[in-house]
Amino acid sequence: MKLAVAAGLCVFLCAPAANADRKGAIALKKQGDLLLSRGDTALGVKTYKRALRADRRYAPVWGALAMHYLRARNYAAAESLLGQCVELLPNYAEGWYQLAYARRKRGKHDAAIAAYRRYAKLRPKSADPHYGIGLALEAKKRYSEAAKAFRRYVLLESSPKRRSWIDKALKHAVEAERLARRARDGQAQAKATKKASPPRHALVPLAVGRKTPKSTRPKPTPITAERKRAQSHKLRGDRHAEQRRYEAAADAYRKAITVDYTYTAAFNELGSMLFVLRRYNDAIKVFRTAIRDNPNYLLGWYNLAYALRKTRRNREAIAAYKKYAAQSPNDPDPHFGIALAHQALGEKGAAIASYNRYIGLETRATHKPWIAKASAAVRKLGGTPAKAGSSAKPVDGGAMLAAAGGVKGGAKSDSGAAKSDSGAAKSDSGGVKSDSGSGGVKSGSGSGGAKSDSGGVKVAPLPPDVLAKALGKAVGKAPRPPKLSAKERRRLARAEQKRKRAEARRKRAEARAARRELARLARAERKRKQAEARRKRAEARRKRAEARAAKRAQARAERKRKRAEARRKRAEARAAKRELVRLARAERKRRREAARSAKAGRSKATITAKADATKAAPAVVAAKVPMAKPTAEPLPDKPVAIAPPPKPMGSGGSAADKLRAQGDSLARVGKCAQALPLYRRALEADPFATAAYHGVAYCSHRLHRYDVGVRLLRMGLRDNPGYVAGYLHLARLCDTKGAHTAAIGSYRKYLRKRPKDTTARFELARALRHGGHKPQAISAYQDYLRRERRKDADRRRAAAYAELLALGGAVPLVAGAAVAGAAATVGKAGKPGKPGKPDPFASALSAAKGTAKPKRLSRAERRRLARARAAEDRRMRKEARLAKLRAKREALRQARAERRRKAKERREARKRARAERLRKRKEARRAKLQARREARRRRAERRREDQMLARLAKKGGKKRGKLSRRGRAPLASNTGLARRLSDDLDALGKRPVAPKVELFDQLKPAPDAARGLVAVADKQFAKRRYIVALGIYRQAARLDSDASEPLYKAGVAAVAVGRMHLAAELFERVLQIDPGNATARTSLRLARTAAKGNKPSAAFLSSALSRAKADIGAGRYARAARLLTKLERQVASAQIYRLRAAARLGLRQSRGAVRDAGRALALAPTEADALRLLGDAQRQLGKQRKALYYYRLFLTRTAGNAAASSARKAVQSAIAELSNTKV
Repeated sequence: MKLAVAAGLCVFLCAPAANADRKGAIALKKQGDLLLSRGDTALGVKTYKRALRADRRYAPVWGALAMHYLRARNYAAAESLLGQCVELLPNYAEGWYQLAYARRKRGKHDAAIAAYRRYAKLRPKSADPHYGIGLALEAKKRYSEAAKAFRRYVLLESSPKRRSWIDKALKHAVEAERLARRARDGQAQAKATKKASPPRHALVPLAVGRKTPKSTRPKPTPITAERKRAQSHKLRGDRHAEQRRYEAAADAYRKAITVDYTYTAAFNELGSMLFVLRRYNDAIKVFRTAIRDNPNYLLGWYNLAYALRKTRRNREAIAAYKKYAAQSPNDPDPHFGIALAHQALGEKGAAIASYNRYIGLETRATHKPWIAKASAAVRKLGGTPAKAGSSAKPVDGGAMLAAAGGVKGGAKSDSGAAKSDSGAAKSDSGGVKSDSGSGGVKSGSGSGGAKSDSGGVKVAPLPPDVLAKALGKAVGKAPRPPKLSAKERRRLARAEQKRKRAEARRKRAEARAARRELARLARAERKRKQAEARRKRAEARRKRAEARAAKRAQARAERKRKRAEARRKRAEARAAKRELVRLARAERKRRREAARSAKAGRSKATITAKADATKAAPAVVAAKVPMAKPTAEPLPDKPVAIAPPPKPMGSGGSAADKLRAQGDSLARVGKCAQALPLYRRALEADPFATAAYHGVAYCSHRLHRYDVGVRLLRMGLRDNPGYVAGYLHLARLCDTKGAHTAAIGSYRKYLRKRPKDTTARFELARALRHGGHKPQAISAYQDYLRRERRKDADRRRAAAYAELLALGGAVPLVAGAAVAGAAATVGKAGKPGKPGKPDPFASALSAAKGTAKPKRLSRAERRRLARARAAEDRRMRKEARLAKLRAKREALRQARAERRRKAKERREARKRARAERLRKRKEARRAKLQARREARRRRAERRREDQMLARLAKKGGKKRGKLSRRGRAPLASNTGLARRLSDDLDALGKRPVAPKVELFDQLKPAPDAARGLVAVADKQFAKRRYIVALGIYRQAARLDSDASEPLYKAGVAAVAVGRMHLAAELFERVLQIDPGNATARTSLRLARTAAKGNKPSAAFLSSALSRAKADIGAGRYARAARLLTKLERQVASAQIYRLRAAARLGLRQSRGAVRDAGRALALAPTEADALRLLGDAQRQLGKQRKALYYYRLFLTRTAGNAAASSARKAVQSAIAELSNTKV
């Protein structure tokens, strides 16, 4: 009893110390976690060890430190640490699991299995240890037990997130069962054939020309369901590869690998396709995965090395080649690749050694060219090549059979890893070996055979003479094998039949097991889906509950806020009430003092002085009073009619003005149905004639065709943003139509431009009331009543008053007439009250003079007035803030727009300068070319003249020889004629010949004639015949291109006739000739300012477009592009964009031409020239398919157009050229 009490007392006393140690260990563990997360490994490990010293029974510290060691792959330290942990804490399950993992990684499989089983005992429902047990048993080649462990893992694992691990476990289980069956079959076969096996030193006898008995053939590897599916995918990939559809083939091979990751033949073919596609990085990933999942896949190292060398990762390639060479020491191929990698790295000695190693090992007759290449490479590097075959080992009988084309004795049967030396061939780089001769990936099939479905090698039977020759070379004169007896043959046949029956039974059992497994997996999948559906439903219920709870919480918060707001308002009302009482008291006191002062006969100045001493607050109360109810009859609530168009002052000069005048005349007499088509024709002729839109609105309203009016007005406002009255017409049409929302927007846009229009404000208030916007309608009515001051608006004011009261709104405050008059009187007298403002003591002054006292307001009215004043003050402050904010935003917007405009101008200036430089260079090149052509022409003319002189001299010499006997006169005359011809020809050759210049509607310079024309034009200008004067001035400018006077006077005449765009162009030409002309510069600025407000005339556009066409025809594309860009800024049309696209095509600005042609096509979809230009632009860009598309579309559009025959021929020839080109 005493001992128990003592033990209890000891435990009680030690408990605080243990708790303190545990808290310290927890703190140290957290510190260690933080240090490891920051990357300070050494300090973190020290902190964990300090935590273990503080409390060795705190299991999370052991687990954290062990996990760090496992992540660092320090399995020895992890095993030592976890051994101490499980010894101290035998029930710590995670420690046993980590210890098992560390032991398995170190190759201690028995100890790992024991640790896994201890963890499984502590956590019987966990599936993880069974996967590790299966891996350890599989490593120990205990395949049956490993398959059971994997099946146990699949049975216990139920998490949907670990589906991939379940699939891996199933694959491991199937593979372990296959290997177990193979081991059992091998043992049975070994026992059956133990007595009939030949001695080890003798070669297996083969009868030439006779088939091998079936009992002695190797048993084929069984084909699983996964392998069959993989083979079907591989066959599909082979067909794609034969058709040169390499991408599809690669996809098919990837599907085969996904179905069966042990099918190495699919890896080979996938690598082959990736090499064909030159996707070496993908090939590296594929072969690394193949090697990881198939450790016996030897050829994967060779192909990985080739891919690494192709990506210039030569060090890694050398390591992979050496890995392959270590397992195949007699294969010469990797040494060739090693030599190439060393040579690429600049390591000559290592490259020479590898080349010599390859030459010494290579004995195949088909590889003599590669031996020659290797020898040449060694000589080039400064070494001595080795002797071919000097390092090769003696060949046994199996090797001789392989050399002759038979089955190689050491062939591998692992899924395409078999290798035959008979058909090996290297690619040009010498790196990748393909036994089938493809030159791609090293595969396992020979040159004369084909891949079997099980992954082995199927070789065609050899002719008897070849096989006998091979056997004779390998073993000399071997004795013929004895013939088998009939009894032996029957025994072997019975054994073969028995084996076949067993194989059939095994296959049927496997099929039944596979069906059961599929059914189990289907059931598990259904259960998983049902669980997932239940989880989703529960999640949806939880979300709905959370939403309801959040809604309730929000409602509670809103109610609480409203109660607080109500309390605050009541407090403010009480404070306002107290303030009103105080003000009323002060007002009564002031009145009493005023009355006493009046009785005592005090002066007005004394009264005013005393009033200044009191507070001015009562004046605010008396300054504004509620608006009195109007006595006029309210305006009825019906749609507002649009006024008819005014009577025109003149018929106008253009066709659009004439049509509009006719429409106005018909509309005023009520013939709106006839007037509306005239207005539409006027707008088609001139979309910028805003006066026609008024008539459209009036006629649409009268005819109840609101949709037509709304559509036309919206088009007009889009083209004429400055047409403010259009917003009012549009709003009235929308309101009458019933589209109140659109009407409200249009009213607001109109009032933003015309804020003083109270009629529009009244209409906006009614539109808001009709649209159901009650608060906004009340505000609009109040705003209207405050702003309305017109005497003829009594009915509208009465209607607003009645409708505002009907909506429940408060009547706004207005200044009282008597108070305002008194304030004005005091202000005029020069007293403290300012002119136009109510004086604080105006009411007292009126009382002193004997006027009637103002009616005393009740408490409720005073309270309501106080609230109205406060609301009005708040509204005014809010409007001031909003106005300030709008002004600030507008200033920022304008600043941004200005910056963008300046940046755009700078870009345009740079672009123009660049284009000008290019134009000058092109013109300089053209001038040089013209000069060279002219020089060649002159040289040719001189040569012709020399030849003609030579012929004349020759004729003269013959005639002189004939006439020498008759006399000298004919000779002299002929000699003089020749001399004269020679002088004339010399003069002709020395005369300067003017270069050939193509003129386009240009006159010869005639300054005198130009001055005469200017004088004539001055007389016409004085007679106010400005159009005639303009034409004569421009003709004078053409005659004298260096004079600026005709151009300047032409600009003045253009201004007189209102053609501002033409005037601006003429003044620009004046400044080009005379840059210092200040008057022309000022006139240019004024003309440009005036031109911004109106559109260019049709005559100016036609003349400008004619000049642009002439420039394009003459090859002056830059000049035409500049002119058309100016026109495009003034008015946009399809013809301008089409011509600018043609000019840009000449300048090789293909992308700009595509944009302009696209805009032209959008503005005029029926014109086909834009399609031809689009095709030319796409052809310049090299996009031949798009060019063909637009050319064919052009031919389709112009199918029956005879005027486009020449263009169609050009397009057809272009299509023929593009069709002959390889697309």
